[in-house]
Amino acid sequence: MAVGLGKWIVVFSMLIFCASAQSATYGGGSGTTEDPYQIWTAEQMNTIGVNSTDWSKHFKLMANIDMSVYPGTLYKVIGNLNTNFTGIFDGNGHTISNFTYQSVNNNSIGLFGCVYDVNAIIKDLDLINSNVNGGTGDRIGSLVGFLGSGIIRGCSVKNGTLSGDDNIGILVGWNSGLIESCYTSGTVSGDERVGGLVGQNWDGRILNSHARTFVSGHSYIAGLVGHSHSGMIERSSAIGDVAGTDYATGGLVGENWSVIRSCFTTGTTVGYYATGGLMGSDFGTVSNCYAGGTVQGTFNDAGGLLGKSSGLVSNCYATTKVSGNGTVGGLVGENAFASYSKCFWDKTVNPDLNGIENTTDPNVVGKTTIEMLTESTFTDAGWDFIEIWDIGESQTYPYLRVYSAGDLNHDHSTNFVDFVIFTDHWLEN
Repeated sequence: MAVGLGKWIVVFSMLIFCASAQSATYGGGSGTTEDPYQIWTAEQMNTIGVNSTDWSKHFKLMANIDMSVYPGTLYKVIGNLNTNFTGIFDGNGHTISNFTYQSVNNNSIGLFGCVYDVNAIIKDLDLINSNVNGGTGDRIGSLVGFLGSGIIRGCSVKNGTLSGDDNIGILVGWNSGLIESCYTSGTVSGDERVGGLVGQNWDGRILNSHARTFVSGHSYIAGLVGHSHSGMIERSSAIGDVAGTDYATGGLVGENWSVIRSCFTTGTTVGYYATGGLMGSDFGTVSNCYAGGTVQGTFNDAGGLLGKSSGLVSNCYATTKVSGNGTVGGLVGENAFASYSKCFWDKTVNPDLNGIENTTDPNVVGKTTIEMLTESTFTDAGWDFIEIWDIGESQTYPYLRVYSAGDLNHDHSTNFVDFVIFTDHWLEN
């Protein structure tokens, strides 16, 4: 009986030792939701990438850390196409600075390489002064190379530098998940599908995010998303300069086949063929969007909002100064069987242009700057200045509300919770 008891004591001691050893690998915790592994140092951050068996666990950043001690390819990327990161990483409002990675042709590269699970979350994390060179690699991002599914929320890349070949985004290379309330600034360059926030948005959603990034590349170039297919981009913006040397260059999206709504861009967009202040080429649905700044097309199809349009465009306007060769329009450079509703462009800014270069449409109306600063210009056309738009009468162009009038708790949703808040305040008075 004593021997049996002694055996169980040994086994129990070994289990305690193993648990303690694993916890010691990090800065504390057990990897659960209630007790996440604690990350205090660059070494502990790198250790996550070493231990693929932990990629389904929960982590919490406990301090600002500097990753400059891992140059080149010394940093162990978290998650790959064979073993995805499926856990939760809580940045806890802290920063990771000086993250660098330099490779020749690796794919799915970033602080996290491949995140692919509906329950995976990366949140509340800021990258500062990151520098990622993916060489000729595909799906390159500073934070995540490939987001197959899962959520990135409340994250940023500030003063980042990123380069690669295809699907290059300074936050995420390829997105098929949800990106919400994120921000980027810096410089990104690549060959195809290059964006200041995301390289390619495929069946993904991007909400309430914006980019202030210089973007340069070859094809499908944009300040926010290089290429969007079957995903929705909402409440997002790009404030920066975009330069492309081939097809489809846009301030927000290079080429769109999906739904874009309540978004805006400002800055300078320079492209070759199909260049637009908001999008280079559109085959999807665009509503309640606007573009300002300048657009310059060096070859053909340059427009204040869209370079080339083949989709559905409603309740949009452009105040962009447009120049170029070939087909050039105040709102759209070339119309290719698109449908328009209640759209405007500033004809004082572009006095020598039509709204659409190669055709006319009664729903694409040129107005003077004074008229564009007047609310009735838009409310007479049925625009919603309660839930969606607002304006500084005679002072500003229409701008998008951050929160709708009924969204009392500012969660970007008007529902029963807002009604309860309203009722409580009503009873107080």
